[in-house]
Amino acid sequence: MYIGVAGGVSRTVAILADERKETLKRTVTEPSSIRTVGFDNAMDNLESALKNVLDGHDGKIVSAFIGLGDVFDEIDAQNVTQEVKKRIPAVANTSIHVKNNVLTAHAGALAGEPGIVLAAGTVSAAYADDGRGNTHMAGGFTFNEGSPGGAYDLGLQGLGVAAKALDYRLRPSAFADALLDHLKVNSFKDAIDLLEHFPSDRPAVAKLAKLVTRFADEGDSHAVGIVETATDELLLMVKTVMTMSGIEAPRLSVTGGLGNANTLFKKRFIEKVRNLDSTIEIRSPVHEPAFGAVILAERYADKL
Repeated sequence: MYIGVAGGVSRTVAILADERKETLKRTVTEPSSIRTVGFDNAMDNLESALKNVLDGHDGKIVSAFIGLGDVFDEIDAQNVTQEVKKRIPAVANTSIHVKNNVLTAHAGALAGEPGIVLAAGTVSAAYADDGRGNTHMAGGFTFNEGSPGGAYDLGLQGLGVAAKALDYRLRPSAFADALLDHLKVNSFKDAIDLLEHFPSDRPAVAKLAKLVTRFADEGDSHAVGIVETATDELLLMVKTVMTMSGIEAPRLSVTGGLGNANTLFKKRFIEKVRNLDSTIEIRSPVHEPAFGAVILAERYADKL
């Protein structure tokens, strides 16, 4: 059997699959992005996911692939692997591979084939694999970078609009009014109190993206401006991974709720991709990231 895990800033999904990669069990737990929720919390949530998915199954686990947010090097991978083997005796002797969750998104979206994945959810990142060993990742530097192009970025830009609308650096608009109302900001003091702590509440900031995309669809100039800036950032990621990996005539698949919702955001991004390179084939994701982890668990089964 194989185990595939995709853990990010919003949730952790684990899948147990048989030797034909048929799903035997799937479970969802809390986030396990190691720097976003903290290593110990991430491991607690990962432990819960693994125990849930293994409950009732006692067959041999041939290989496990765990894709987690904020895993960037072998030290991160070793720390996670050691913790998993310590907490889950059933996989103590299993071949476990831990990588950044953008790899599981790539494998799931493209069914393990070469191409580019763009993750556009709460956070943003792009990853290219040309199928010949040339890969490149762009973005995904945690929230401290601002996660350009992701929902957190849209929300953070929305906070800027709200602040500027409050003191009339920007003209009032329905979008600005909706932001101020949603945030319960009626004065400078309200704004100061909010801005001192709210940006660190990443899920709450990311939820503001829904207001951005809604009012952008309605033509509000402030919201449209945010969409233009954010989609430029996503396009830069795609362009960068294409250039650095040397991939030719690639397939591109976009994952994440922000990138797949039927909004002006998605429309403008696709238009910009077409203008960048008309040979790019844009595909809908084939599988979810956790199943991509199953694909990688089989692929990595014989690797130490």
